[in-house]
Amino acid sequence: MKRVWLLTSPSPKSHWYETWRFMDELNKRGFEALHVNPYMCTVVSDDVYINNEKIIPPDLIIMRHAVWNPLGLKKIGILRKHGSIFVTDIEPHVEALDKINAHKKYEQAGIPTAKTIFVDLSSENAVDEIQNNIGYPCVIKWRFSAGSERVTLCKDEFELYTVAGNLLKHLPSKDFHNRLTTDPFNKKHNTTVVVQEYLDLNYMITAHAVRGRNIQATMQAIPPSFTGYEKFKANFANAEGRVQLPITASSEMQNLINRSLDALNIEWGRVDIFPTKDGLKLCEINPSANFPMTEACSFRNLAGHMIDHAVDIYQSLKR
Repeated sequence: MKRVWLLTSPSPKSHWYETWRFMDELNKRGFEALHVNPYMCTVVSDDVYINNEKIIPPDLIIMRHAVWNPLGLKKIGILRKHGSIFVTDIEPHVEALDKINAHKKYEQAGIPTAKTIFVDLSSENAVDEIQNNIGYPCVIKWRFSAGSERVTLCKDEFELYTVAGNLLKHLPSKDFHNRLTTDPFNKKHNTTVVVQEYLDLNYMITAHAVRGRNIQATMQAIPPSFTGYEKFKANFANAEGRVQLPITASSEMQNLINRSLDALNIEWGRVDIFPTKDGLKLCEINPSANFPMTEACSFRNLAGHMIDHAVDIYQSLKR
């Protein structure tokens, strides 16, 4: 094996921490590494072109693609015909990015989660469904989002109407439309969101986990200066004052994480966990979440773990 792609969405640049960490670790291992996003690729018949030149299919493609239009990602799946191996493979990766689909798999696997329902905000029964099944305050998540994007706390019915109005207002935007569904041509799912109970916690537990290989857990502490509903925003990925501290994953946590990765059939992800009085409950898994803070606070080589795991999978499939 020589040629390896790091496949991301269009946003990550070559100088971003995670990008250069992956590229550096790939280069250290002697691979011909290329950072690619689906928008660079043109598919003609069974061939893929970049800058109008037909590419030699890579041996291995490491998936770090985030929540952009999944159709752009799926089209380069044609490379599998040429022997390229995607880790995680395309279909489970896209399905894991879809919060609604992912939560259904958690439920099927019997994984403890916060109370969750799915509601079409354009439905005339949406308000009653949320009031009767979750109540207020509640958390609204649009099905394709990452980095705390489009996650809203609704303290009452009025704020729910505001969220619904913003969703409907943005639907005509093509880019926004594509970000809300695995099938951009099927409009009926575009206004369906995840609704979860709000848990008043002083900290969260997170972990960057590589399936069967490594779990790097952290406590995401909320500064004492944040009180009441301010604590909700303090848990956001871009929150000022957020503190991450490395912790050792308990056996309960390891079991929850391993079962969750197995349920989604993905090879890695950042696992967000609620520590409740009834035990640990899964919030969600992001298969492409950035890891700078976790790698920095733990001094663990997370990029290296993922690369070595992907190489092991490649070698096992090529035997």
